Amino acid sequence: MAKTRMQNSIEIVSKKEILEAARGQLKKEFVGLDNIINELINIVSSWYIFPYVQEKPLIINMWGLTGTGKTSLVNRLVELLNYNDRFFKFNMSESDSHTLEVGRVLENAYDEIGNIPVILSFDEFQNARTISEDGFEKEKPFMREVWDLLDSGKLWITREEKMTNFLSEYIKFCRYMFKRGVRVENGIIVENKELFIENLKMSQERGTFFYGTSLYMLQMEPESSLTKEMYLVDMEIANYLYKMSKDIFSSIYELNDKLSTLDGDQTIELLEKLLNHATAMKIIDSTKSLIFIMGNIDDAYSMVDNYTVDLSADEFYEESKKVNITHIKEALKKRFRNEQIARLGNIHLIYPAFNEAGFRAIIEKELTKINEKMDNEFSIRVAFNKALKDLIYSEGVIPAQGVRPLLTTIQNIVSSRLSKLMSELLINELTPDLVVFKYNNALITIEYYSAGKLIHSFRDKQILNMENLRRSNRDDKQAVIAVHESGHAILMALLLKILPETVISVSTDIGIEGMVYTKPQWEYISKREIINRIAVSLGGFVAEELVFGDENVTTGSESDIRLATGLITRMLKYSGMGEVLARFSVKDINTNTSVFDLDDTNNAKALEWLNKGRELAEKTLKENFKLLLKMSDWLSDERMINKEQIKNLLLSYADDFKEHELINNGKPSFYRDHLKNLVKEYDKPTLNVTFCKPFSLN
Repeated sequence: MAKTRMQNSIEIVSKKEILEAARGQLKKEFVGLDNIINELINIVSSWYIFPYVQEKPLIINMWGLTGTGKTSLVNRLVELLNYNDRFFKFNMSESDSHTLEVGRVLENAYDEIGNIPVILSFDEFQNARTISEDGFEKEKPFMREVWDLLDSGKLWITREEKMTNFLSEYIKFCRYMFKRGVRVENGIIVENKELFIENLKMSQERGTFFYGTSLYMLQMEPESSLTKEMYLVDMEIANYLYKMSKDIFSSIYELNDKLSTLDGDQTIELLEKLLNHATAMKIIDSTKSLIFIMGNIDDAYSMVDNYTVDLSADEFYEESKKVNITHIKEALKKRFRNEQIARLGNIHLIYPAFNEAGFRAIIEKELTKINEKMDNEFSIRVAFNKALKDLIYSEGVIPAQGVRPLLTTIQNIVSSRLSKLMSELLINELTPDLVVFKYNNALITIEYYSAGKLIHSFRDKQILNMENLRRSNRDDKQAVIAVHESGHAILMALLLKILPETVISVSTDIGIEGMVYTKPQWEYISKREIINRIAVSLGGFVAEELVFGDENVTTGSESDIRLATGLITRMLKYSGMGEVLARFSVKDINTNTSVFDLDDTNNAKALEWLNKGRELAEKTLKENFKLLLKMSDWLSDERMINKEQIKNLLLSYADDFKEHELINNGKPSFYRDHLKNLVKEYDKPTLNVTFCKPFSLN
């Protein structure tokens, strides 16, 4: 019966209220995801209110780093929309096995709930890749149903092959029995039952088909075989028949009623009809569904590989916000064919990393949960001092790995001590109303208070994993790294006018001993700044040479020299910065579109530029030698120096440092400003302009 306009209006208002309540609740539960939640609710609303208007599934892709809350957000939304009984989850880590039977799951689901809108989620979708890491196509037959579903929302499936094979064999068996004199009336074997049973036992032993219940009872009570009624279609076979024909019979009782009116030939006729029905293709219509595609595509987030865990969560967060749909689709191209990516649609929710405020909010939230649990179960409030929260942050936050390491750190530092907290309470017969966790100098102190008075305490040693790695060693290695990184940092500030965000002399990362981190200030390199950039690259080597002497320079400059040399050769051979405007390559069958390196012109120029870069680095660091020593001295004792401290050293000791010349906005407009000025000059009544008016990028 069609709904009235009033009923539709009431239903729409109700659903809108549910959506808005879900929006608010999700924002309370999930830290730092307000924008994602708003976007998600806005997209889902049309499906939730008007699902039957859809002609294809609504597909929402959710991409992010691991541990950013994609799966848990979807699961919670499903709960808040009261869709738990219509929610079907598939883990694509299993997409190489028979366990991913999307069509079969949906067929059974629709048999149970009818053809109503459902929610599907395909998690860990990056594992369903159809292009290998080597660029070769991978055949994944079990993914065909998924791609069909994403394309049209419809699946064409057959019934279970094993089931239809058994039915086919049973039909053959019955025909043979009828030829040998077995007769059936009203579904019951009335003649030659013993012959039927004997042949049935032999067929069962061969595993030809199922006929379990009646035969089992006869074997348990053989004396009743002559007196007990025996049905041609056993209950077990009837159940299989019903599973294959739910769209024909409304219930198993209707099927049994039908069978109880048939003789042998009529039964065979019905069985063949059901077999033909079962072997025909069946359409599973999921056009009204909501589909979530979720995955971790780390290579879309370039900072995952390039950024050390020593960088702040805020820096990591700012870089993650730059990831857009173009980055996601480029990353998807490495995993899937273009036509498959097209089937994913164009709704992509891209998760940022968590910033420091987000991680600290998660810490507060998890500690609040612990307090509420202790208060509810034992009437004891639990509090945590700032030092302990700072310890959880420093030990648990690895920006590229999301929330999971943080949660395990809370488990390690706090939750694992709750049993000891209760043991102390019981052993000492304490009745506190407040227990406080405190941290100081690798010790966790747990204090018990009653009415504001300290009544008991105990201490527990805390093993520090990250903190020990970050500790300054104040040894020769740190001194060398301090000088090396100071050389890079000073030249970056003085020659490129970029103030480093952080300089590190003790790193927690394997393979990274020290680093200078700076935000990229522009996305191009001009010819006039090449020597300056080479000087910055060689600054670590030159700084070591000036401070420790030529004989004591260490081997830590390999990557710097490689990067400087690579920059020069790219500029000369590919970017047209040399004397000849051409692309140069080594002679090879694949380089027909290049000029071959027939002489040493480019090599000579490359060596010349390297020498000029080294000379500039040496000249600048000698002129600012006191600054080099001061920064190196600081970093030989402390593991890092921040942007403000670097600026103060430059203001105090740099030979020719002007703060106003620093590039701080991250998007300079040298070229744009120059272009606009030229346009203004050409617009003047009297034209007196040169074609190339020199200007400085610095």
